[in-house]
Amino acid sequence: MTRSRDKHRSPAASRGPNLVAALISFAAVGILYFNFDPTAADADTRSLSGSLGVSRFGSPPPPALPERVSQTSKSATAQERQGDAATNGITSNRENRLGLLLSIMLLERGVDRLEQIDHYSATFFKQERVNGSMTDGQVMETKFRHKPYSVYMRWLVGDKGRELLYVDGQNDGRMMVHAGGWKARLLPALKLEPTGSLAMSESRHPITKAGLLQLARTIIYYRNSDLEKGSRVRSQLIENAKLEDQDHYCLIVEYNDQKDSPTYRKSVIYIDKQNFLPVTVQNYGWESDVPSADPSKLDETTLLEHYAYKDIRFDIQMADADFEHTNSSYKFRR
Repeated sequence: MTRSRDKHRSPAASRGPNLVAALISFAAVGILYFNFDPTAADADTRSLSGSLGVSRFGSPPPPALPERVSQTSKSATAQERQGDAATNGITSNRENRLGLLLSIMLLERGVDRLEQIDHYSATFFKQERVNGSMTDGQVMETKFRHKPYSVYMRWLVGDKGRELLYVDGQNDGRMMVHAGGWKARLLPALKLEPTGSLAMSESRHPITKAGLLQLARTIIYYRNSDLEKGSRVRSQLIENAKLEDQDHYCLIVEYNDQKDSPTYRKSVIYIDKQNFLPVTVQNYGWESDVPSADPSKLDETTLLEHYAYKDIRFDIQMADADFEHTNSSYKFRR
């Protein structure tokens, strides 16, 4: 692969001192110093180190949560969690707002940078609870283009060899999919509605929501909504959480009551410090909505979604053919 021209530089590239970066870094240090216990923060970083195992892209367990948050998570009802927060002062409204505001700042910076990139590739891991059951982990080679919005995926783990192609405005708004393995030689590619029942039978979100840019925008939307809820949401931002031996920001958001978040009880989001993008996201549901939930292993048994990106490349050159089903490297059949 040849490296692209300047307009395709990695978002991490910069020229000279960056005032915004300095302000964000200063704010992060200030927030963590004045609002979190130094000893507990050190323990948090150790407990998160290496816990996801994303480098293997297998089916890693949920991360070990910081002690101050996990104390109110295990087998606790909404009323108990509210009481704990009020009695023990787990996180004050001010702490919640500071953590949420800083995470929004970081992600918005990542979005601004990513919007300047035409396309990128990445290895994507996905595991979801669909129709009440947890799917096996899937690993995909992916290519994304922003204008027009385009996605190409090839399965490396799961239905190995399966390919998916979606280009906004083409194929009557449908995505093209063909099966992997021996089925690819016998069956033609299907054209599916992204939100149709067949396409959604093994996914929680349509292909139109795939990619780092869409994920970051979605998280920003939810975090802005959290700010309006005030003390009914508990959040914690860890500055140096280890993921694959690299320091990341880690935002943990937990809701007191299902009325405030009907689907998600808690979210754990890792934001990389180079490009300010959400490279790993785990979302957890409510015990009452997961029949197999074990109160003693609440996080482990209520995991709804686990997404992770690695090997992200912004410097590769792509052509229109990368998003055409006639590409000789692909196995779509007419």
